[in-house]
Amino acid sequence: SLADWLTQYYGESRITPREIFLGNGIRSLVWLTSLTFIDTGDPALLPGLGIPYYRKAVTAAGGIPVPYPLSIKNNWMPDFSKLSLRLRQAVRVCFVNYPHNPTGAELDEPTFQQLVERASRENMLLVNDACYHGIPSRKPLSIMAIDGGRKVGLELYSFSYLLGLSPIPFGFAVGHRHLIAALEAASQVLPPYIPKGFVDMAAQGLRQSPSKSLQGLRQQFASTAVAARKMLETIGIESVSPPTVPFLWARLPARRNSVTFARTMLKRYRILIAPGTSFGEIGQGFVRVSLTV
Repeated sequence: SLADWLTQYYGESRITPREIFLGNGIRSLVWLTSLTFIDTGDPALLPGLGIPYYRKAVTAAGGIPVPYPLSIKNNWMPDFSKLSLRLRQAVRVCFVNYPHNPTGAELDEPTFQQLVERASRENMLLVNDACYHGIPSRKPLSIMAIDGGRKVGLELYSFSYLLGLSPIPFGFAVGHRHLIAALEAASQVLPPYIPKGFVDMAAQGLRQSPSKSLQGLRQQFASTAVAARKMLETIGIESVSPPTVPFLWARLPARRNSVTFARTMLKRYRILIAPGTSFGEIGQGFVRVSLTV
């Protein structure tokens, strides 16, 4: 079962079925989490550099999105120092995303522990979008493996990337049974549709994990990354991301404008890359190159 697999995967105390919620893709899980735990007017913390759907989900739930800074100077780790104490005390949900899209950054154990302690101290739900947890060959840290993390955290997963399956909108959340019960209650308004074929694919992926398809996916990203880095080097661009997500995060020389550079690459070389500002103003001077084919 998934609970047994997760228990072995985390290497911690047993995960029970009551601590797991099965749903659709990561985006749907983010939306459901927002609708469940955010009330009208509640501020919610989200990465100042990241995928736009956190902001959209918080706004749809009636909350107030509050971006927190991320910087290459501190390896893209969350920085709450510029947020007022009053604001932090009002926050009920904080979204993080590690391994991080678009930078590929990973949380180290001390930082993760600090986040868990802050969440516990300030009565805040810590939600980690762990969509790319299965991509690195070395297993990233999990909230569930941090002391106290199971009481204050939810972790959201995609079966596709975790197990190396075909892209399907099927994922799950792991957390304290009271948090999972709240998700289940909220989901009754619009229950997730999960075809039996998705369940069969995931069950087979769990039995075969780590499967040849996952190993092949990792090899594909690794070889594509080598080619992408060479391409970037020929035009004087430095890749600054580790091999943890299916993207390369690259810094432009002399802080060139991200949108202008991306347009030039498309027009001149027919190469499609994402400007860093697609993920927030912090991304100015960077671009993201996809490694998927």
